Order: sequence, then structure tokens, then C-alpha cells
Amino acid sequence: MTARGSASHVTIVDLLRMSSGTLIPPPTYPDYVWDSLLDAATTHRVLPFLYPWLTDSSRSHTLPPLLHARLKQIMRETMARNLFLTNELCAIVTALDGHGVPSIPIRGPALAQQLYGDPFLRPAEDLDLLVHRHDLPAVAAILSQQGYRSVEHRQGFLETFSYSLEFVHPGSGLYVEPHWSLVYPPYVGTVDMAPVWARAVHQQVADVNMLGLGLIDLVIHLCVHLLHRGNQVPFLWLYELDRLLREKQATMDWDQFVRVAHTMGQGLLVAQALSKVSEQCGTPLPPSLLAQLALSPHPSSFPTIGLLLTKEQVNGREEFAALWALGSLRSKLRYVLGLLFPSPDFMLRRYRLSSYSMLMLYYPLRFVSLLWEGAMWVSAWLRAVVSSQNPQSR
Repeated sequence: MTARGSASHVTIVDLLRMSSGTLIPPPTYPDYVWDSLLDAATTHRVLPFLYPWLTDSSRSHTLPPLLHARLKQIMRETMARNLFLTNELCAIVTALDGHGVPSIPIRGPALAQQLYGDPFLRPAEDLDLLVHRHDLPAVAAILSQQGYRSVEHRQGFLETFSYSLEFVHPGSGLYVEPHWSLVYPPYVGTVDMAPVWARAVHQQVADVNMLGLGLIDLVIHLCVHLLHRGNQVPFLWLYELDRLLREKQATMDWDQFVRVAHTMGQGLLVAQALSKVSEQCGTPLPPSLLAQLALSPHPSSFPTIGLLLTKEQVNGREEFAALWALGSLRSKLRYVLGLLFPSPDFMLRRYRLSSYSMLMLYYPLRFVSLLWEGAMWVSAWLRAVVSSQNPQSR
């Protein structure tokens, strides 16, 4: 992932740093450079944070008129989308509360409220909520009443093997994912969520009372979510971790943070994510934090797999790690069949196909692609095993 915006080596990081200063005006770049930078800022979802700085008429230099008009149009579309997401989130949380089903919105408008005090500021694509696993049937029924349809490989696949369900609204195309864990495979079944619920905080989003993640759980989740998506992540996710850590540096209980990360079995992953954020954004971290996170006092259930999950270049690493961690041969077979041959409706939505006839092409393509990723995963796993047994080779 790169936040680089043009051949002149101006980066999104540079612009964000300049925009944080009260006296620095936007630089006088050629139109094509600004055009490229706006593309990059939109792709990496940080345009809302640059907008006030770029459009401040009191500055000695502003954008050329055509680019200024384009910027305003992008922001109108972004704000309209965020307004829709916020209204939908509030409607879902209110419906869940009305049925006695607790939920904690994660990321999306709720994170925007926690970080910026404005639920409409943060670009997002879908809605994610943490719920209790035993409430999943009730959550599914409530979302169905709201007009959402379940989307999964095969019936029961996600609840058995994943960390969240998926629902989509046929009219708006909005996806809602009820999570029952803040971590990802293969750790989902090993992490107790009760302490996370106990640390939850109260907040208001668009005048609706709802829960939010406590600071420690929020940072840990943002870290593992950053690695969850591999290299293909918007710079927004690093920017938000950087901003959160800078703002909470003095109030964060770092000793408890390390203990919670270790208890969840996420120490190595959190260390990898924080190292990446610090490298990209210059985030200040306590001197020994990364070393403490990487050296867990608790033996991992998946030591070699844990090392492999930090390798962002390995596609499908979580899927294959989950397969490896399954106990019985029957479970492994069911999991593999669900991955290789999901339902036709899942295939249509996953690959945005216009007709069922296209499945004759896409099923073989999916089969070959997953086999190739599996071979790459096994190769990377073998290298990780050798590396872990031979420290001098690291």
C-alpha cells in the first residue's frame, strides 16, 4: 500500500502534515499534480481531513477553479453517503435495543464519533457491529425485518467458521456485518469477549445512545483489522491509528494494553501493526512496547501460524490458518468445500456477475485461484517453520 500521489514524490502523508499546521497554505503545484493527489486522497479515504485546508479562502493560495469544483462534488457525495450510513446505523442499533439485543458499533460512523466528534466525517463502505454470539439468531431476524438478506458461502458456514455474518440490503447494496469477535481466524474461538463488553463505553452518535469500544480494545481491534486486509488498505486506517495513539498517549495504560493483547493472543499481530503505523506516520510509541508485545508470556495455540499471519504478502492467509486450526477431518472437509464451491447466490454477489450462466467460468477460476493461494500458503508456512527453528536464518 502506498499513499504516494504523484511522480513529484508528494505524498498523502505530506499533505496531512501540512494541513495540520495553522499557517501553512496549500502548495502551488501544477494542476496535474493536484489532480493526482485528489485521486490518491479519495482512494485512501482521507479527503475529508484535507478539505477544510484546501478550500480555506483566507489562504494565499487555493486550488484551481476546476479542481476546487471537483473537490466539492466529491465531498458532497462522501457526506451524502456518510449521512445514509449514520442514519442506517442508528436505525439498526435502535431496532436491536428495542428487542433487548446489545450491540457495539465498530469502525464506521461510531469510530468517526469517537475520533473526530462527527459521525459524518469518516468515509466508510459498510457497517460493522459487535454482538453476543448467542444473539445471532435474533440479530438475523431483526436485520431481515429491516430488509436485509443473508449472504454466505453456504447455510451455516459463516457462523461455524468465521467471525461475522454478512447481510446486504437489495435496494441500497449496503452490507452489514454482525461480529461476535474483535479478532480474526484462527483466534476467534480462543478469545473471551466478556471483558471487551465490560470495558465498553457509552456514547452518542447522531443523538442516539449506543455503546463504543473501550480505548484498549479499540486500538487492538484497529491493529488486527489493519493486518486482516493485508497490503490493500486505505491510508485512512493508518492515519486513524496514528491520530488515536497521539491523542491518547498520556492516558493509555500501556501495561494493561500489553496484558490484554497477550490474553487475546494478538501480541505479535498488534506489534506488527504498530510497527507499520510508526514507520509510515512517525507515531511515537513507548520505547519497549513492541518488544513486550512480541514476547508473549502465554504460549500460543498457533505459534507458527501466528508468525505467518504477519506476512501481508501471503494472500488468503487467514482462510488457510483457519483450515489448519480446525480439529476434525470432517470439519476441514466441510470448510474446504464451502470455500471452493459456495452457493450460486454468493458467487453472483462476490464477483458481481450479471447472470447464472457466468458461473460456469467463475467456479473453475475460483477453484484454481484458491488452489494456487493454498500452494503459496503452504510454501510460506514451511519457510516460517524453518525460520522459527533456526533463529540465525531470520
